[in-house]
Amino acid sequence: MSELREKLEEQNIQMGPDGLPDYKASSADQFLAEIEAELKATGEMPATIKDQIQAKALALLKEKNLPDSGDSKFWVDNSIADKTPENPDKPEFKIMSWNLERGLRVEDQIKYLQEQDPDVLCVQEIDWDCDRTGNRNITLEMAKALGYKYILYTTEFVEVNDETIKEARKNPNTHGGGVHGQAILSRYPLQDPKAFKLTNAWHDWEDASKKPGREEPRRGQRVAQMTDIQIGNKTITVVNTHFENHGGLTGRLVQWDEVKKRIANSKNPVMVMGDLNTTGHGVANLVQHDNRKDLWRKMRDESGKPIKRFGEEEGAVWMRDEFEPAGFKTAQSPDQISYRLPPAKFAYDGKLDWMLYRDGQVGKFNLKESTTGPDRMPGMEKDMSDHRPLIAKLEIE
Repeated sequence: MSELREKLEEQNIQMGPDGLPDYKASSADQFLAEIEAELKATGEMPATIKDQIQAKALALLKEKNLPDSGDSKFWVDNSIADKTPENPDKPEFKIMSWNLERGLRVEDQIKYLQEQDPDVLCVQEIDWDCDRTGNRNITLEMAKALGYKYILYTTEFVEVNDETIKEARKNPNTHGGGVHGQAILSRYPLQDPKAFKLTNAWHDWEDASKKPGREEPRRGQRVAQMTDIQIGNKTITVVNTHFENHGGLTGRLVQWDEVKKRIANSKNPVMVMGDLNTTGHGVANLVQHDNRKDLWRKMRDESGKPIKRFGEEEGAVWMRDEFEPAGFKTAQSPDQISYRLPPAKFAYDGKLDWMLYRDGQVGKFNLKESTTGPDRMPGMEKDMSDHRPLIAKLEIE
């Protein structure tokens, strides 16, 4: 089976006849054909748990015609007109980023989004045809309810239901049977929409022989979406991403470097947003980090030996040593909490979610308003998500 995996081609976004991304499952078909041939010859499933999960994931993709990890679907509702800003030469727009926790409470989330009415919505952890969210396409439901014309969805993980793994049966919120990933919804035209996979640094979700892969058997890895958005007579570049929470700070730095490379040559004003999983707060800071010079003010002693440091929150480190040197400002303060770990919210919280912006050669941003939204609206019995939404209004000049 390792030979079969080696034959799999890495799937990128395929371009349809209209020049926009479309999904094609050729490599999945090839893999399944070879699996079927092995079953006919031996009468047995693949030998390892990982191979079994991958075979089931690819069968699921073929059965439901869903995009694989790193692949995208792009929809345009031509019954909706493009939005026109009041001043096309100096347009203002409202943008929002939110980890939706799969869309488990999508009705409450739509209610809040209708109140906020963002022009551009970037979401992470959004389900498509998963059992836990009623086998719905949450992205298209939101687009229809909110009136978005342009919708880009990219799969992060294929979520496998596997009754043979007891850990995967315990929590109904991990029950998949579909895919989940990121989406960008916009009232303004998306130009050159694309997506790219992020390196698996120190963690492989596809290894279902141990936690957390046993609790959430899946295929895939973290991804980032990237698109230009035309707002009046201005164009901005937006990256919507979700960094790995199990790869440690080192893994997230690797993924951040990959995002920086993708936007290095952009002349447009750029926004990077999403759940960056900057989780190292409080006691989580009692770890070694030795792959960034001066990452924690003094990361090595005079002999060059890595040292441990306690007390400085990871969000502040990212802002000072990573985002600002790359030219980015943050719409929300680095100390604005966007996540609290349930049920012990009083004991663990953090700045996981970010909305970053930097000026370009052909335009610059003026931040007009920004806020971190609430856990829930008045009258709601439960939090809308385990993450809070980030909202900002900006002007482009």
